[in-house]
Amino acid sequence: MKFWMAWTGVRENRGRAFFPIFGVIGAISALIMTLSLGRGGNSIIDRDLSSIGRNRAMIGGANLNSRDIKIIENIPFVEYALFVDSREKVGDNIFIGYTDKALTFLNMERLRDGEIIVDKNQFPDILTGSNLKMDAGYGVQNFRVKDRYEEQNPMETMKEGNRIIISQDMFARLFGDRDYKRVVVSLSGEESSEDILPLIVKQLNRGRGSSEEVRILETPEVYKRIEKIKKLVNSVLGTLSIIALMVGGFGIMNLIGASIRERTGTIGILRAMGYSRNSVTQIFLLEAGIIVGIGSIFGTIFGVVGSILAGNILKIPPVFSIGEIILAIFTTLAVGLVLGLKPAYKAGKMETVEALKTV
Repeated sequence: MKFWMAWTGVRENRGRAFFPIFGVIGAISALIMTLSLGRGGNSIIDRDLSSIGRNRAMIGGANLNSRDIKIIENIPFVEYALFVDSREKVGDNIFIGYTDKALTFLNMERLRDGEIIVDKNQFPDILTGSNLKMDAGYGVQNFRVKDRYEEQNPMETMKEGNRIIISQDMFARLFGDRDYKRVVVSLSGEESSEDILPLIVKQLNRGRGSSEEVRILETPEVYKRIEKIKKLVNSVLGTLSIIALMVGGFGIMNLIGASIRERTGTIGILRAMGYSRNSVTQIFLLEAGIIVGIGSIFGTIFGVVGSILAGNILKIPPVFSIGEIILAIFTTLAVGLVLGLKPAYKAGKMETVEALKTV
């Protein structure tokens, strides 16, 4: 009975109910979109940082060769090292030289002369053990596919060309041993780059015995700044969600307040019929619950659809969590009921005789 009376009140005041329902829809949609796109964005950032390397640095500024990279990889706390420019594009293919230590650390097979590793997304029909003939600078070469991998580094996937990994020694044989200016060094995750990098540079310069000194070109601090930006964006999105939530809640409060003012006579009749103060309060709170329920249903639909559409535009696949969607609905319901409690309680306290004067 109470529910039916509450539903009748919402239906008769649907003009006024539109704003708070719209506010609830906006609040739920904003929460779902913030949570799903935020998690999807975090997933991309974490994956990209993981693939780029959270604790990778770049050193160089002098001529470096294969002997130097072996010195670096023999230094404690160094996971592996790679020449940034150890790559050569021939036609549609990009040949990239990897050291044995880099291949092992990245869970790839070590390569001998004539063996290659290809990107499975670029060579979907090529199986391990297959033979490939391709131009490698000095004419067509016959290669054996030792392994396949999936490139995750966004710096690599944005570049045009089919990625083909070969050993650093084979790269030198195919394209001529050369000097490089930059080498990427991957440090152990628990080590501080500020403490380790100067020691690596010092030891490398001592082992080179050259007048040209190697220096630090880039530190992992750039990745730490990305983490800070990620936290800032999450804070801004969370603030916007709270604002949307409060808009919906205050809309419910205003609706109940306006409904009480317009239906003072109805309240008097209910009290005269024997409804207690608590019953009258419950009827108006049920109106708030109905509004939140309607808004939650449409808000969830719009939030999921909006997340998918926005994700397609922003290239961020949303990651949904049923638990968080339910949490968003209950949070909106709680805010709406808490803000609607005061005017509903006020309606329940209204004296019968005073309320009947407006009939």
